[in-house]
Amino acid sequence: MDHGTGQDAESVTGGGELLAVLGVGPGLGMSMAERFGAEGHDLALVSRSAARHPSYRARLAERGIGSRTYAADVNDPEDLHRVLAEIRAAQGPVGAAWFGPASTEGPAIVPLPDAGPEALLAPVRALLAPLPHVVRELVPDMVARGRGTLFFGVGGSGLVPTPALGTLAPASAAARMYVLTLAETLGEKGVHVAALTIGGVIARGDIHRSLAAQPGLLDAFGTLDPDDIAAAAWELHRERDRHEVVFDGA
Repeated sequence: MDHGTGQDAESVTGGGELLAVLGVGPGLGMSMAERFGAEGHDLALVSRSAARHPSYRARLAERGIGSRTYAADVNDPEDLHRVLAEIRAAQGPVGAAWFGPASTEGPAIVPLPDAGPEALLAPVRALLAPLPHVVRELVPDMVARGRGTLFFGVGGSGLVPTPALGTLAPASAAARMYVLTLAETLGEKGVHVAALTIGGVIARGDIHRSLAAQPGLLDAFGTLDPDDIAAAAWELHRERDRHEVVFDGA
């Protein structure tokens, strides 16, 4: 486990509800941490590698926000189970969670006219299969306590047909509908579920950095400010009146 800052436990916790950022990166994950931390939430930040964790903690500390960091592959169910057990032991129950481990890796995008069954199903497995593991890990405790918030990042091609994204679009649609149906299922149990539907490339993130090196791609998809998305997520968490916010990068 990697959760040290060289500070004592009192200095890295804010005494508020705990937000687990499952898939933290320099873009949206950190914006979520900054916004919720500024609102008094304790923070547990999880990413596959611990290499950036000192810089994440330092960035938050500059804003007077404490945090703990953990290394785990949140797409792997055993690793997810392990890290959430560590988080609970160190920081208590998770009151809210963001799951959005965006990556430049993953199944190749295949144009739909060229896609066979395996090419079509590979992105579905990559995007949809991790979601029920997150739900099974977090929802029972939230239901027992009668409150909680789950945010999931889903692709805008699941809402608006995007031919350039080929086989990624049906997978995004499946993930989005899973989240929205889950929201209707859990609403009466005190658990608020929301989709942040991302129809563009998030600034400061790894995907943005990768696409910026290829002329024209950012112009094709548009760029989104992660601070705006995090602000909308905070409003969803506070108001609990909607289950989706769509961000269009066009």
